[in-house]
Amino acid sequence: MGQRNRCFLGVKLKPVIEYSDRLKKLMTGRNIKISVGNPTNYHITLHFFGDITKEQIEIVKENLRSIKFQPFRLKTRDTGSFPNNLPKRTKILYLGFEDGVDELLDLQKNVVSRIKKNFSIPTRPFRSHLTIGRIKFGNEVEIVTNEWLGSKFKSTEFDISEVLLIQSNLTSTGPNYTTLEKFSADG
Repeated sequence: MGQRNRCFLGVKLKPVIEYSDRLKKLMTGRNIKISVGNPTNYHITLHFFGDITKEQIEIVKENLRSIKFQPFRLKTRDTGSFPNNLPKRTKILYLGFEDGVDELLDLQKNVVSRIKKNFSIPTRPFRSHLTIGRIKFGNEVEIVTNEWLGSKFKSTEFDISEVLLIQSNLTSTGPNYTTLEKFSADG
């Protein structure tokens, strides 16, 4: 078996420092560990492959070379957490979107339709969100979650004009991303 690479398909978002800064402030002086995402790595995952071979990477590239979609704009809405309605058990703190959600869902379905014959596809529904932090441990999860959910940010707009095939190398300081291929919008 050949070398395997941890890969996903996604859309890149511009860095917005205030999101990660807010989460870091919420952790200060508290018994909680949150892995806060690097704003330069902000993205929305359309499909996570996990570890795939170089041959499978080539199959992904071939399947997506002819993808057709129009550029669109996403606009942030408010904060959220997964799992929903369970602040004591929160694992993910995120930002949701209001404008562009339908276009993003259409894009995700388009991507999945092109790869489903060669790769397994999750059965859970796609939930558009920008992960800001992952809670690792602590006994103040509910407090921090509720404060995050009460955080207000000025809306941010993100222009979406390409899908990226990204290789993710996990390190002790966070993931390093390498773009393997870009698939551009029509417009």
